[in-house]
Amino acid sequence: MAKTTYDFVGWASEYGVLCGDGKTIAPGAFAAQDGTEVPLVFQHDHSSAKTILGKAYIEHRDKGPYIYGSFNETEDGQYAKACVNHGDIKFLSIFADHLTKKPGGIITKGTIKEVSLVPFGGANPGAYIEQAVLAHGDGTYDEVEVQAFITTGLEIETDIETEVIAHADDGKEEKEMAKEKERTV
Repeated sequence: MAKTTYDFVGWASEYGVLCGDGKTIAPGAFAAQDGTEVPLVFQHDHSSAKTILGKAYIEHRDKGPYIYGSFNETEDGQYAKACVNHGDIKFLSIFADHLTKKPGGIITKGTIKEVSLVPFGGANPGAYIEQAVLAHGDGTYDEVEVQAFITTGLEIETDIETEVIAHADDGKEEKEMAKEKERTV
């Protein structure tokens, strides 16, 4: 997958972690999906094609399925992209079927059908957006932490008035106002 074709990266799930539904996904359970794409939706909403926000490219890793998410150009897709870039949405969740289970709720095999953006942690605490990818006007891209600080690159100058109290030899106090410039970042 080309670096310039995705908007964020993260963990769709983490192997070996007890999920909120009482199941644990065994290492390699989704390895067969390495290199495949699935729909990206919001909160597992499968009600219509309009709920599709983009796609998620799955890369199998030892820790779990890692995804490269790409938003479509729909109004909802672009709104979701803004929420991810701003850090308003930080978590992911998967919907999977064709599950093979062992006793004790251990899932050894399955098929991820979609990856969802979720505003609160999903069932798997290891599923989260790791980085947003920001495009620049010159065609270059940067991977950044989900929380970002945007600056103009300009220094801020402030005028601070400081009161200086001088003690004369005769014990009387003299007040003098000193004005100095201080640079802050």
